[in-house]
Amino acid sequence: MADVILAKLEQRESELERYSYAPPFGILYLASALENAGFSVKLVHREGTKANIEELAALVANESPLLVGLSTLTGPTIRPTIEASLAIRRKSRVPIVWGGHHPTIVPEETLRNEFVDVVVLGEGEETIVDLTRTIRESGLDPQNLSRVPGIGFKHGGDPVLTALRPFIKDLDSLAPAWRHLDQEAYFYSERAYRVRGLAKMKVGTVITSRGCPWRCTYCYNQKVNRRVFRAQSVERSVRDVLKLKDRYGVNGIVFEDDNFFTDQDRGLGIVRRVETPWSASFRASDIAKGGRDFMKKLKASQCLELRIGAESGSPRMLKVLKKDLTVDEIREAARLCQAHEITATFMFMVGFPGETWEDICLTLDMIDELSAMSRYVMVTQLGSYTPYPGTVLFDEAVKQGFVPPGSTAGWGTFVQAGYREYRPPYVDKRAKSLTYYQQLISRKDLEDLKFSLPARLLQRLARLRWKHRYFAFSLDHSVPVFLQGCLEKAGLFSLSNKLYKK
Repeated sequence: MADVILAKLEQRESELERYSYAPPFGILYLASALENAGFSVKLVHREGTKANIEELAALVANESPLLVGLSTLTGPTIRPTIEASLAIRRKSRVPIVWGGHHPTIVPEETLRNEFVDVVVLGEGEETIVDLTRTIRESGLDPQNLSRVPGIGFKHGGDPVLTALRPFIKDLDSLAPAWRHLDQEAYFYSERAYRVRGLAKMKVGTVITSRGCPWRCTYCYNQKVNRRVFRAQSVERSVRDVLKLKDRYGVNGIVFEDDNFFTDQDRGLGIVRRVETPWSASFRASDIAKGGRDFMKKLKASQCLELRIGAESGSPRMLKVLKKDLTVDEIREAARLCQAHEITATFMFMVGFPGETWEDICLTLDMIDELSAMSRYVMVTQLGSYTPYPGTVLFDEAVKQGFVPPGSTAGWGTFVQAGYREYRPPYVDKRAKSLTYYQQLISRKDLEDLKFSLPARLLQRLARLRWKHRYFAFSLDHSVPVFLQGCLEKAGLFSLSNKLYKK
């Protein structure tokens, strides 16, 4: 019988593909910490279908652990997490603990749900051990729970938050407990299928650091990691990558750190020693400042891709976002990557409070400029800004009319992918379909789709709209989206996977 059951349920998809989900590093690290403290653990990482949720609830009822921990992000994964919590509550009285970014960002709101007993704030390796010991000794006694740093709980129906726990300094002391999951199921060759080279490789993912020191006003790091950057040693990071190569035959690596090259000497020390093609996040300003000499070093270390969050093509908005970045640096980063045949993958957003249509058009112009440069410069995402509590831009969004969902379930439906995104009142109405059009324009596989002819016609219309920056009266957006909703409700198939989703 397991002392603790840890689970992460992903957004339901009607057509689940093998490489849909990233490794659940959060619960993998928690499992290792618990086992090192002498507790037995079971892990569940599955699609959040009704059958899987009922199976998880039955497992909890059958095992009767000290607690069940559920990890979730703000967004679509909240829905299956809520449903799982309700199903568990119907079958047992096992304490339900929520962890992850969402309960860290809005802990008190999360605790108002009757199906959540405790929330873990921030990183949880030390907290989950203390919490499990406390529950084993005295259950959910408020007096004892109040002595556990880094949690929230209920006392008399009201949420109570304890003092934040200091960040873990020695990340080398932590390790994911992969023995609980099939690690090979998380290797992929499809994530970066447009990146030259990676598509033909067996690619593994690693995280070697936590946090980011930059001050971007929209970023969750403001609340979750409080702009603190910590990292594993070079030796430990290299060892993790070499283990993937030697044990599983991995021949490509994606570093999933928020900002892998925050410490550039450390980053170079890792990529030089692993002798493996790799991809990582990078700031455009760092590329521009590093210049040709630095890019030569990256190329020599087998860098295939740099993922760059440019966010806006408007100089004014880059200042509002406190990106500490200029449009000229974005251009220079693209030119340097192109010159050294390293794929630069840019990401942009629209829908910021205070952003004008002129600002948005500057972003679209920048996307067009970058996309026309070469095969080594790509724009893979035009997202929509989501106001996260605890960030500077959240308060500004509220001042300009943004109304937070006000419930956990509301946050689950507020953040949606692509063309279904909710738009706050300060966002120009013409921007509501930009993600849809940008994704449709960039598709190169329409000939292979079930509805190839209408898809190609829609793509032609999308290209005309994009060219002339005319996005009003967008029936070619609203009608397909409406039809998709009808078909998905009928359970026929997922048009988002077939037609619009990358």
